[in-house]
Amino acid sequence: MDGHYTVAMSITATVEKDTIKLPDGIHVPDGTRVRLETAAAGVSQWPADYFERTAGALAGEPLERPAQGDAPLREAW
Repeated sequence: MDGHYTVAMSITATVEKDTIKLPDGIHVPDGTRVRLETAAAGVSQWPADYFERTAGALAGEPLERPAQGDAPLREAW
């Protein structure tokens, strides 16, 4: 990657025959490290009834935030 750099980006691509098919116009230089996360179309990461089960779960219970104290001072940059 002599003289090249890659800006962080997020794209949606398709796998064809165990090869990631990049969208037209997208070029990633050979040797570039990437991170792959799979995403199933139309599938939420939340269980189907998650919000129904958790909505109001803390109703009636007092929420308290105790004093946090003072943050330490830092040196100026």
